[in-house]
Amino acid sequence: LSTKGRYGLSDTSLAGNGAFRLHSWYYDPHSNVDNHFILRRNVANAAVTPVKPYGLNFFIDDTDSLENFANGVSNSIVADGDNADVLISHDYPYTAYENAVWGLKFNPRGAFADKDARLALAQTIDRSAADAAVHAGIRAASLLIPDIIRVGNEFYHEGVSGESYIAYDPVGAKTRLKGIDAGGTTDVITIISPEGDVCADYLGRVTQEWQEKLGFFCKVAVLPDSEYNAAVLAGKYDIALVKYTAEWNSPSAIMRGIIAGYGGDGADGGDGGDGADSGDGGDSSDNADADNTADYTNITALLTAAERAANAGESFDKYKAAEKAIINTAIFIPLYFKTEYFFTDKDSSGIEYNPFSKTITYRNAIHGK
Repeated sequence: LSTKGRYGLSDTSLAGNGAFRLHSWYYDPHSNVDNHFILRRNVANAAVTPVKPYGLNFFIDDTDSLENFANGVSNSIVADGDNADVLISHDYPYTAYENAVWGLKFNPRGAFADKDARLALAQTIDRSAADAAVHAGIRAASLLIPDIIRVGNEFYHEGVSGESYIAYDPVGAKTRLKGIDAGGTTDVITIISPEGDVCADYLGRVTQEWQEKLGFFCKVAVLPDSEYNAAVLAGKYDIALVKYTAEWNSPSAIMRGIIAGYGGDGADGGDGGDGADSGDGGDSSDNADADNTADYTNITALLTAAERAANAGESFDKYKAAEKAIINTAIFIPLYFKTEYFFTDKDSSGIEYNPFSKTITYRNAIHGK
């Protein structure tokens, strides 16, 4: 009542019981000059659980985050790709987290409604030759779950090490492709890719192999983020290079994202949307939709059973079966895992990063020797 309807709109109209309290807050939406909020230790909270920093300062400006970190303006940064390589070369302390899988997602109601068309392409990726095309922080993938994910107290990847559910078989793939008309169209198949630090070399090698081994031609269109996101959400793509990152520590966090929209429910085969044009709606398309729906039902049941299992061993077995089932639908072809790095400056310690929620905790942070 004392805020007169303005709770949360100023530094004097907030309540909180966390490790820090708001000391001052200034924001001008028309300028990035001196925009900031300053936190100070919450004495009441610290009396129960120690809070080491006296305070935290956050500033909003136009300066690149990497430049701010390198110049000592900020004390921590999350980076990957080339930026991470630069910081590692300068000996900044870091922790690495492999928490994302990149791969090719097919539109199940477009040119690749037929599972055999998808499987043929999945069978024609030689991952043994991938090392020459990947970079630091990137690892060729034939499975779905990054190293960081656990089931119970064990890392999931340790239980599936060495598994490969779709063998490299370009001869068999070419036989599988015979008689399949991808979408009933003469249009060139397009892979849409987001801008930014994606592994273009590896993707180029994959498409070249498809051309050489299968006579399958496609082009890669790198789209601005807004255009790319809109296309994926609306299901307006043939194939999309996509990333899945776990938002919680479970194989379900990756696998449920991959199968979202798969199974004849009108979504896009990615993150939802209207669905792409699936051709003339003939018998072949109807059969493909029925197959996709059956696969989706089976995978969903396996994931639910894994999540509700009585023990970690049973849960692992169900997750493994679900992963195999997803890969064998070829709705998503994994290409590579990507690592992100959490760096701190050389004078700080005790700053903690959660790679699932993307939160940074400063309660135990110490700056200075």
